[in-house]
Amino acid sequence: MATSDLPPQTLKIGEYTFTISEGTHEDIPGFVDAFDAAFADNLLFSTMSGTADRALLRKKDITFWEGQWTMSGRKHFKVVDESNGKIAAITRWWFPHNLTPEEVAKAEEAKKAPEPEPIPGTNVGATKEFVKQLIDYRDKWVKTDDMYSAVMNILAVIPEYQRLGLGLALLKPVLKMADKEGKKTYIEASAAGEKLYRRLGWEETGDTLSLDFTKYGAEGGVEVLLMMREPGAGIAL
Repeated sequence: MATSDLPPQTLKIGEYTFTISEGTHEDIPGFVDAFDAAFADNLLFSTMSGTADRALLRKKDITFWEGQWTMSGRKHFKVVDESNGKIAAITRWWFPHNLTPEEVAKAEEAKKAPEPEPIPGTNVGATKEFVKQLIDYRDKWVKTDDMYSAVMNILAVIPEYQRLGLGLALLKPVLKMADKEGKKTYIEASAAGEKLYRRLGWEETGDTLSLDFTKYGAEGGVEVLLMMREPGAGIAL
């Protein structure tokens, strides 16, 4: 999907003036920091991170985002507070796409390669189980060439900008495109965003990504709803 289909927008909310636009490669550290701030108290991510050094985790996350940034179908959007240039919210989408032959070959090579050494202190068992379920359910539900996907909670609003409607502002333009094209939209829904997702027409698929952390030496557990939105569902956009 061409970037021109979603040109930058200005959004005024109370005393704030925000700009919504597509992110650039130079924004990657800011995207990582925004995600970490938004999900600082999230049990899933804090359990997987364990006691690992935050700087090492951040470096690994930046490398991951760099590897994903230019892949087919990947689109990244940001909301910037114009008063200070700070990224207030982010989202990452998979737009309908087919991987290139080079991307397919690279993915196959990655499957055969030895697993990288985990960062000391991370909960390896919980992380492996999470990734396995994530991939299995995406294989089941996501048709990458005919569907939009807001993947794995990558709708993040940092705490000081929450409850201003920035999440809705980031979702609406893409949902309008999906509606126009008659395409479904899949999401792995965070508990914090579930109410908004239901308003926008997402419904449960019947599958849940479920993790019992006590199996991996930690406490508690999480369930992530896997939701699908039919074109035109939910509140008026």
